[in-house]
Amino acid sequence: VAGRDAGREVSHPGSIARDQVVPLIQSELFAEQARKSGLPVDYHVLADYGHGPAWTRSIMSQQLGLIDQYLGKGCGGSGL
Repeated sequence: VAGRDAGREVSHPGSIARDQVVPLIQSELFAEQARKSGLPVDYHVLADYGHGPAWTRSIMSQQLGLIDQYLGKGCGGSGL
């Protein structure tokens, strides 16, 4: 499920985060503070993804898709 905040995409699948090291609220607060810089911020929460590598095909596909999107349109708005 995606929402928009001043043109900055925020994805939140609505599932319980499995990260036992960094609580989800810490990531959300970090993203909130980063947005205050006025620079574009992409924040994504991946379902069933803990802290560190989670080498499932589904999660890797999601990660690589997000990286591809960022490199294609991010990097200052024009991509690489």
